[in-house]
Amino acid sequence: MFLNLTSRWTRFAETFAGKMKRIVAECLSGLTPGKVAGDPVRLALLLGAVASTASLVFTSKHLTGFNVALTFLIWLILSETIVSHALVKIHSGVSVNGTARGANLPLARKLVNGLEDQVPVSSLRNGDLVLCETNELIPADGVIVQGTAIVDESAITGQSPPVLRESGGGGSAVFAKTTVLGGRIIVSVTAKERKVVIDPVASAVERIKYQMTSDERKMAIPLWLLVVGFSVAFVALPFLTVDRMNSAEYFMRALMKTPAVISILVCALPLTAAELLNIAALCAVSRLVRKKIIPASMNAVEISGLVDVLLLDEEEVIAFNRQSAKGSVMSNEAVSDDDCDGSDYQSAVRLFPSEKIHELGLRTVLSADSDRGEGFAAAIGAVSCLSGGRPENKLATIQSERSSGAIVAVVGDHDDIAPLARDANLCFIVDGGAEVPDGNPNSIGLNGRPNRLINAIETGRRLCQVENRLTHFSAGVTLSMALLSLFPLLATLCGSREVASISPYLNFLGLSSAHAAILDMSVFTAISFATLCSMTARSLNGSAFRSGLLTNADPSLIATAGFVAPLVTVKMIDLIFVAFRLI
Repeated sequence: MFLNLTSRWTRFAETFAGKMKRIVAECLSGLTPGKVAGDPVRLALLLGAVASTASLVFTSKHLTGFNVALTFLIWLILSETIVSHALVKIHSGVSVNGTARGANLPLARKLVNGLEDQVPVSSLRNGDLVLCETNELIPADGVIVQGTAIVDESAITGQSPPVLRESGGGGSAVFAKTTVLGGRIIVSVTAKERKVVIDPVASAVERIKYQMTSDERKMAIPLWLLVVGFSVAFVALPFLTVDRMNSAEYFMRALMKTPAVISILVCALPLTAAELLNIAALCAVSRLVRKKIIPASMNAVEISGLVDVLLLDEEEVIAFNRQSAKGSVMSNEAVSDDDCDGSDYQSAVRLFPSEKIHELGLRTVLSADSDRGEGFAAAIGAVSCLSGGRPENKLATIQSERSSGAIVAVVGDHDDIAPLARDANLCFIVDGGAEVPDGNPNSIGLNGRPNRLINAIETGRRLCQVENRLTHFSAGVTLSMALLSLFPLLATLCGSREVASISPYLNFLGLSSAHAAILDMSVFTAISFATLCSMTARSLNGSAFRSGLLTNADPSLIATAGFVAPLVTVKMIDLIFVAFRLI
């Protein structure tokens, strides 16, 4: 028993150390000059944190706990933005060096002297024996030494049909992250899992081209205007504080006020709001990558949530049938094309997700080559059928739908999509990963599984909902925090007594002091960002994907909550600080 507990503790320690190592590596990569320069929020927070820290150094003789606390809170908010990105990437199964980390493979069933022991995948070495059974992932590259299984290798090859793998001969090799659909095999490991790179799933998050979503574009211009405006005010601060002091005195006074002004800047500007939209898009991409769906850009994920019309061939409809039939195999016999006969239209109609597509509000246009196209289209609920499947007919349909304001997505392989890519809003590539068709960077690779189309559209829909709610909530928070920041900002520039005499209504919450107001707002910003990050991740990449506050609540109610939340929370924080004499 003692040895068993020791073994478990060792495995826990190894797993924890591995996770911490990945988190640290991802956080450090987030501070590289290229990534910082490309993110205005992270750049503003980093410059603010550095400037605030520098002011502490230069005013060390007049150091106050207030300035130290504010500087700490600025670094804390910056750290939250970096760590949140790192956690999302790690949860997606992609590490900083672009190799698959085994998020879905925490343990392997290792055989030692005929006895099974669950060990971390990262501990596997050449020659180790691992057991794999139905619906389990193969943890590492290896060779089958016993048994027979049907294996889904689409994650590696991009091909849909499963293959028969058995001990002996040329069909005994298996690869990490492929799935055993049926059977029981013992595999001799030939490569450590952490050395195996699965393309295109591995490093997909790093390779995805970032494009701002529509909600981010709406916030970009006012964000930069506010940043420039507050920056100009900050530069002018030393001149505004001149009151018969020599240059050394007012320069020292300005340095001592630097943490306060930067903290107000961080709280009043929609910096964290813009960062939350970025995290939401990253969470959506993370969800898709874990399901082996590879978008070529973040913008493609958002467009998938706005799609109105799906244009697909009857081959894709039949492919849904073939994939569903393959997933139900639980025997040791290989699946042939005859088992999923393409002429079996009744089976294709039965397995095609017509109800789900209708539930998502999508209209389907079917392009059919066979004589039964009209009947097939009616059976799956398509709004129209294009006979002959000629590209010019498809192009005419795309242009007609787009002229009426619809968002059109085409579904097919590279050859089918090539002549349509320039005219369609989005391309779902059945036989590819993140390959971008000529003329349209907005594409999503399904890696040989057309039935992943529903997951991609559902995730896009959820992303649009979450972004909409975050934008409304952030607008309310920004307005509320701007009103709250007037009192401490003017008090910092002109003095508390002068502000009180000018307008006693600026401190409408009755906060204990201007310094307390800045601390209260900074603490609220740190807490709210961490809370909203967690809610966003759960809504897009976790247990609340099917339901959640960020998707079901009315936008106007969300905006009202965003306005009220800072007022209530800041007042409560101030009361707590006063009660415990922290200020």
